Amino acid sequence: MKYLPASINALSISVLASAIHEDCKCRLLFSLSEWTTLSITLNGALLCGIPPGSVCYLDQPNHKPDACAFVASQRFNSSYHSDPVSIDQPIWTNNSCYPIFPNGTSVTGEPGVGARGCDIGDYSVYVVNAKRAEQVSTALTCAGEKIISIVVKSTGHSYQGRSIGYGSLGIWTHHFRGIEYIEEFKPLSFPFDDTLTTARVAAGHSEMEVQEVMSKHGMVVVTGVNPDVGVIGWLTGGGHGPLSTTYDMGAENLLEATIVTLDDRTLLANPCQNSDFFFAIRGGGGGTFGASNATAKVFACNWAEYECFATECDFAIHTNEFNSMLIILGPVTNPLLTGHMIACPNLPSYFPNLSSLNPAWRRTLTHLIVVSSFPDRTPRSLDDAVYIDIIYNKTEALRRLGLDMGGALQ
Repeated sequence: MKYLPASINALSISVLASAIHEDCKCRLLFSLSEWTTLSITLNGALLCGIPPGSVCYLDQPNHKPDACAFVASQRFNSSYHSDPVSIDQPIWTNNSCYPIFPNGTSVTGEPGVGARGCDIGDYSVYVVNAKRAEQVSTALTCAGEKIISIVVKSTGHSYQGRSIGYGSLGIWTHHFRGIEYIEEFKPLSFPFDDTLTTARVAAGHSEMEVQEVMSKHGMVVVTGVNPDVGVIGWLTGGGHGPLSTTYDMGAENLLEATIVTLDDRTLLANPCQNSDFFFAIRGGGGGTFGASNATAKVFACNWAEYECFATECDFAIHTNEFNSMLIILGPVTNPLLTGHMIACPNLPSYFPNLSSLNPAWRRTLTHLIVVSSFPDRTPRSLDDAVYIDIIYNKTEALRRLGLDMGGALQ
């Protein structure tokens, strides 16, 4: 099995070789009785981290052919991965317990995967099915006592693998529910002249769910291009999308949020109360402080803009003219780019000094993703070749398109 580098508290965490056996026989530093006590404290919200693909393996107690067929059919469905542990990028699991067909071939067509068996890999060992802020607080206290890694997950779309972690205790926020349209939002804790129209969104909602509710009021909220992505993680990480050209980045539309901190506090963060936390979550990264809900500005829906938004969700730049330009600027093999316009040079009107957004976004004309694919479990040498090609060929070509702006690899 090929292992990717991971941040592990090596001396603080130990896990049995198998964590998906009957009665959830998995361990961290807590004894089984301690985990049972925690589960009672959480009103039964403690779940065992079970890889979805385990239902496909004969030696697993939850093996079910019908369930396996469903998992295999949904593996490439982005919305499916909002379950307690599943993620959209299987490489971060070390390709553990991959869904297979009855002949042992993986859903991506690799033969012999079934013979390698199923293990928990880098999935969270236990998961808190959190529905209230106090459950998050309890989980954080538990993890702090034993120095256990915490992973916060809603929909599992993190390209960087932040929705998963070896030997971790997961906090699954998908069941934080509630979308409230506030026609006249005015902060109570500090003077602010304008009355704003906003949406207060709980941590478990996707971007499309928020848009659907706002559309009933003739409003639209700035979101990204994937309707299945969790809005809180997207927003707190910066949040760019097709509407950013008109209405700023997602983080800069954040007005306040309720957060849970590592020292067991539930706080309201806005420009007046806990402003340091407000600064941090306004572009500094999702999952850092466990936001349970956020309030963001919404805007009257201009149907011309909305139509543009809908089409740009599927906007892909792979025309012959654009490819030819890239090839002239540098050798590019099989170029495939997806992206949308970003440019929004103006500072936000709502407390622009309280933003941790990277200032480079102020000068960003467009956001492009360079796509290169390779099969599961390829040799490290081939992985490295793809990596080098993206950095020194494809991304370098983009840098040369904007000589005074540069490019960044994420």
